[in-house]
Amino acid sequence: MPENIRRARNIAIILGVAEFVCCILCVPFYARRRSRVILAMIILAFGASIFGMWAKIRLNWWGLLIHATFTIAVIGGFYIYQVIEVCMGVDK
Repeated sequence: MPENIRRARNIAIILGVAEFVCCILCVPFYARRRSRVILAMIILAFGASIFGMWAKIRLNWWGLLIHATFTIAVIGGFYIYQVIEVCMGVDK
């Protein structure tokens, strides 16, 4: 395996561990809000992290593309919506 591919894969694995830590840090958010939608998003984030880690280890291009697309579009969009909702003070 060429050295630049190996280095990029190892960095991606380290970032995947950080992604798992962020998923664990979302659990107190669920404890505060008690919403089934937030619980579903946390479970989807864990699933996406596991799938992304598998794709990173196997160097599966399609798996990485699916993981990135889902994570950015669905999970990222949901949390941006949550930040906007908190800033607007809708739930008060």
